[in-house]
Amino acid sequence: MGKTTKIRMNDVEYTIHALNMREIKEITQVFHEGGPAMAIKIVEIALRRAEPKIENFDDFEPGCDLGEIVKTALELSGLRTEPAKNPQEAVQPTAS
Repeated sequence: MGKTTKIRMNDVEYTIHALNMREIKEITQVFHEGGPAMAIKIVEIALRRAEPKIENFDDFEPGCDLGEIVKTALELSGLRTEPAKNPQEAVQPTAS
């Protein structure tokens, strides 16, 4: 079982799962858009496997800071949410 965490929206607690590789690839396609379009897409992807299930994302009213959901979903999945302070902090390949 993968990593999960709980988020609260509209007084309902949802369990979200770490993004899988298919979802991460899907997100990388919208990174260039930035801003609200990117945030909405990340939230939509993160909530696809949420429990309890959200039946219709387009009609869903989150009632919370979408930026926090984005940050939570990305960090849960091992993705950096802030740029590295210097190039040495970037992920480096490991020798095997």
